[in-house]
Amino acid sequence: MIARGIVFVLLVSVAISAFTEQMRKAQCSSATDCVNLKTPTSRLRLDDLDFDQSTVADIERLMPSWFGPPRPVLFIHRGRKLSRTLTLGEQKLPLAAELEIVEASPGDL
Repeated sequence: MIARGIVFVLLVSVAISAFTEQMRKAQCSSATDCVNLKTPTSRLRLDDLDFDQSTVADIERLMPSWFGPPRPVLFIHRGRKLSRTLTLGEQKLPLAAELEIVEASPGDL
């Protein structure tokens, strides 16, 4: 009886993993997590992220130097400033979240 339960849990886990992978490919066009960066004049999809490990600092590091305002910047999701220390997953960002980029003032960091 316990073996059946373990097999069921494993099958459910595999199904959820496959579904998550399909959603990631549909929303990010890749096998990695992504975010959509937005400035008043342009947009950029940034992938090669892992929401369980990546932070805002990783986004800033991967962002091309020509994109967005001068560094350092703040990332805003739905009116909420993102923390530089917590992972994207800990901040409950959805896959392919749209992040607004604004220039940071010295007191913001």
